[in-house]
Amino acid sequence: MKKRNIANSAALAVGCLLLSCLLPVAGPAHAADECAQLVGTIGQERDLITRRDKLIQAVKQCPKNADLNYMFGYSLERLRKYDEAVKYYLAATEANPKYAKAYFSLGDIYLSQDETASAVKAYEKGLKLEPGNERAK
Repeated sequence: MKKRNIANSAALAVGCLLLSCLLPVAGPAHAADECAQLVGTIGQERDLITRRDKLIQAVKQCPKNADLNYMFGYSLERLRKYDEAVKYYLAATEANPKYAKAYFSLGDIYLSQDETASAVKAYEKGLKLEPGNERAK
């Protein structure tokens, strides 16, 4: 009986090991596809409040997606929730440090709040990434 339990335990351990090796491969790729689909779907939404509501859920589902964080920040900025918008623009730059639009948007908010030094830093970071952006210049 002990041999049978050992064999069953070994088989179970090998099965769990194989399954755990497969999950990380399938998980992130699938999640990235879902996040990309959300970007496309929500990007077509024209109603500001509906778009915001969809973005709340999307950012929860895909917290490290730069596009969704940027879109949510932009939505909040349009609703004049500037402090909240800054959080999501910063999340977009953390998810993708080369996201020039997020730096420009941060600069706009900082400038509107008379935080000139922060605005200049944000614009400079964005311009290093996208030197041809005339609006930011």
